[in-house]
Amino acid sequence: GHDCQSKANLIVKTPSGRIRRWTSREWGERGGYKSTEAYNTPIQGGAAECILVAMSKIVKDLSECVPEAALIASVHDELIVECFEADGPLVARLLEDAMKFGFSEIFPGAPTNGLVEARVAKTWAK
Repeated sequence: GHDCQSKANLIVKTPSGRIRRWTSREWGERGGYKSTEAYNTPIQGGAAECILVAMSKIVKDLSECVPEAALIASVHDELIVECFEADGPLVARLLEDAMKFGFSEIFPGAPTNGLVEARVAKTWAK
């Protein structure tokens, strides 16, 4: 399986091909292989890749469509955009599209129905 192959090669890849390496097969050594890391890296790495692609797209789309709006934060699986209230619905749609695009770029063909939900609020706390 995945764990045996990664331990034999001392590498594991994220969905877009980034590589994580270990320097030893011994768990207790510095740089030692850990199966939990081998299983977790493709999952967390893939999620990070999705959000990075989405961030790139939303920044580009905002600069073209709503230049007054700005991406101001990324928190785990959320992106926060600040904009004028009147632009909220358009920004929400652009953000949902960017998030779906990011996911589809990393996981081509995977379903995106119900994957993303943008909310418009007066404060970040909402």
